[in-house]
Amino acid sequence: RTGAGKAAPTYTLIYLHSFSQRGFDYADFPHYFGVSGASIRVVLPTAPEQEQTCFSDWMVWKGKTLRWRRIKFNSWFDYLTDKGGRAENGLDIQSLLDMRARLHALIRSEVKRVGGDPKRVIIGGASQGCCVALDAALTYPDELGGVIGLVGHVLGSTPLDQSKKRMPLHLFHETTDQEMDWRWVKGTVRRLVDSGFNVISKRENDPSGSGHWIQEIEGQWIRTALRRIVHGTSSHGA
Repeated sequence: RTGAGKAAPTYTLIYLHSFSQRGFDYADFPHYFGVSGASIRVVLPTAPEQEQTCFSDWMVWKGKTLRWRRIKFNSWFDYLTDKGGRAENGLDIQSLLDMRARLHALIRSEVKRVGGDPKRVIIGGASQGCCVALDAALTYPDELGGVIGLVGHVLGSTPLDQSKKRMPLHLFHETTDQEMDWRWVKGTVRRLVDSGFNVISKRENDPSGSGHWIQEIEGQWIRTALRRIVHGTSSHGA
């Protein structure tokens, strides 16, 4: 929380950072979330620190008492495999279910804050944050205002609730991304499209040349999707 606007928020955006990052990393980038004509509360949680099964040999010295311990990362769930961007990684389902429950609780609290309308709560994220945002939205009991997913994908373990088919899913992919290689990520988008979901998918090059680790274009993509959701112009497209 970097400050509050003069007007009471009419929408909430919950935005989930990428693997190993933190919510307050966005403190210096409030312009990523600014949309004219809308009062939006932005919630930027930080994922808990947890060991990753796929990095079982990544150790850090903790002193004579604790000795060597596996490195912990801020992570929304536990990765079982690291396929280096060539395919979807395996994950520990229980860690995902636990995070799903925590995010649903956060969504419920934000729904109450904006007057009880779940369509005034939007969830999004980057990379792993995108994956878990899609999971939370597609498994929440009610339809939310939409999802803003950057350089990520819908998880293979996420069920596709047909009652959410109208919910706008704004998905952005960086064309040179080697961590989320389009050769397999496009299949996850196609899974949503073929199931009749309201997918607005865009591939674009980040001028910074950072590939998966997007820079200013992250804010551009977030604002584009927010405008379309808040001002009611989201529609099908792939």
